[in-house]
Amino acid sequence: MHTSRAIIVAIWLAGCGEGDDDVAVGEDCSFDACGGDPTGAWTVDSDSVCDEPLANEECPEMTRDTDVDAAGSLNLADDGTFTLHVAYSGEVVIHAPLSCIDGATCADGSTPELDVTCEDEGPDQCRCVFAIDSDDSEEGTWQTDENVLVLLDPDDLEVALSGEYCARGDALVIRDRSSGPPYTWILRR
Repeated sequence: MHTSRAIIVAIWLAGCGEGDDDVAVGEDCSFDACGGDPTGAWTVDSDSVCDEPLANEECPEMTRDTDVDAAGSLNLADDGTFTLHVAYSGEVVIHAPLSCIDGATCADGSTPELDVTCEDEGPDQCRCVFAIDSDDSEEGTWQTDENVLVLLDPDDLEVALSGEYCARGDALVIRDRSSGPPYTWILRR
């Protein structure tokens, strides 16, 4: 699940913002990791994942278009257990100049096992579509260490989510660094 979720949310484009009792999140998904008590029931929706900027130093001309919906919940119980359920659906389209793919063809980017199809988009560019239809559930234990929140599988052997966080008012913001590129969750009560 971690690889598919990391791929999905790493390329997902969603809004970020702040309110009176919320954690201030910048357009680049930055926030001050303040720690706090993350215990409680948190809602995941289409505005919950703040997209890390599409930063490909080797190909700054690469762009993306996103149409992804999400729904679910993260429950962090007083006894140190958690349940996570998130469903994603939609698609993400990456537009990449041929100069970024080192002599490969657009078709070389297609990966059926990941629901990725790539095709020519004019003479100098590829268009890759990531079809997203995922329903992920996990449970296990959670812990904090200063400003870091960690969710572990039931055997405490595999990290489900790990990163700096800030819980304030009705907002919980987590910058997950557990697998793949980092991404920032913005959850609400």
